[in-house]
Amino acid sequence: MAPKYLGVIVPQDNFANRSKVNFGVGEILHLTTRVDPTNTPPTPMKWTVKSGPAVATTADTAGNATITCGEVAGPVILELHKTTGGNELLGTQRFQVEAPTGAEFRQIGATAHVHGKPSVGFKGDVFLLPKDVSFKWVETREGAAPYEGSGCFAKVEVSRRQLDTNSAVIHPIRGEWIDSGNGNAATGTESQGPDTVTTYRANNTGAGTFTWNIPWYYKVAGKSTEHRFCTAVHHVAVDAAGTMTISKLNINLTAHMADGDSNTALFD
Repeated sequence: MAPKYLGVIVPQDNFANRSKVNFGVGEILHLTTRVDPTNTPPTPMKWTVKSGPAVATTADTAGNATITCGEVAGPVILELHKTTGGNELLGTQRFQVEAPTGAEFRQIGATAHVHGKPSVGFKGDVFLLPKDVSFKWVETREGAAPYEGSGCFAKVEVSRRQLDTNSAVIHPIRGEWIDSGNGNAATGTESQGPDTVTTYRANNTGAGTFTWNIPWYYKVAGKSTEHRFCTAVHHVAVDAAGTMTISKLNINLTAHMADGDSNTALFD
């Protein structure tokens, strides 16, 4: 019976309960070869990428290779060929490269509010999705976005304490690229920079709504091409009594005018 050659992939960021067949963009994978039966005489062989968003950054003739996932999602097919005697195909290996598909917040500290003012906000750590792959080699940033406003928010600069000026508003670009940490199957990969999400009015001037449809981008570290992967909608609604609700991604919070001061430093 002819021997069987199987590729064994171990990701560099090999966290508990992660996927063994899906890997994040930019991930670095270590590939070895298992031969059955184990007493099969050694043969010179080498892994190559037949198709898909990945490259074999190093490969030897003993069936070992380092595979670096590409910048976009897609299926990858690897081939193991004998390097002598006609380049015989010995085996194949398949896996999927995943790009970020979204994000979730985990709130840090108390909900922000100023007593007697329409105001609400929070600070949150950002975690990239899907959770079962690593985005350790991914950087993220926010882009610019025009606003949509109605009622008391129809013509205002909506930026923390600047809510009572009259000018057009565009969400500023968070221009710096934010690094990511190690993967975590419980939370997703953490983006190493918390986001502060607040809205404040110095006076209660009636009801209204406000929305920023903020584009979020990722790129693989060391690369220049950026890719839009989700829209983080910053939405605010205030009623005639000054009760304000704010939401972004998975966080939705409400504060009433009569609520006591809480975490007011977020509005500074």
